[in-house]
Amino acid sequence: MAGIVFFAVAQLADGLTYSPLREANALVLTLGPAALLAKVLLVCAVVCVASALSETRYRWVRQPLLFIGSVVGLVGTLTNL
Repeated sequence: MAGIVFFAVAQLADGLTYSPLREANALVLTLGPAALLAKVLLVCAVVCVASALSETRYRWVRQPLLFIGSVVGLVGTLTNL
């Protein structure tokens, strides 16, 4: 459970520290304020996938998925600051 919370916090921190003045991703710039909504929906989707994986024989994929997503979120947050 801690992995899901850490992932969600890291990804949402990345979304909340987003600034159009420093953004290089054209898709994020095109989405504008809706980029945060897209980030929230992405976080929800990954959390759902990670939870579903817990119930299958592929449960080993859950921790690497959440770890990589957390690292990406933290790096995104740091580059946004």
